Amino acid sequence: DLIDRRTFSWTDLFNRFETTLPDEVRIAAVRPRLDRARGIVLTINVVARSVDDVSLFMEHLEGTGAFANLRPTEEHFNEQGQLESVLEMSYVPAAARPAKAGGAKQP
Repeated sequence: DLIDRRTFSWTDLFNRFETTLPDEVRIAAVRPRLDRARGIVLTINVVARSVDDVSLFMEHLEGTGAFANLRPTEEHFNEQGQLESVLEMSYVPAAARPAKAGGAKQP
């Protein structure tokens, strides 16, 4: 548990959100938890104008390679007509990911 806490960086996570978040989507809450089978699991509450905006955010997250198994667990429109979605996903922080192959060539 202590090792997992050290590999989890809120700064890295929020930097990823900043680069993937469409203008029409707001993050209302983020809750990480450790799952023995899945590792770090994030539950993210977002507010958006449409389903397409949430789908675009999910596509951007998947494109980073740090998020997997993204799925909405709850969706409804609030009184202001905005879509409130709860997204769940696995998260592999940069520090925990294995280095990419293709380093220095051997003679």
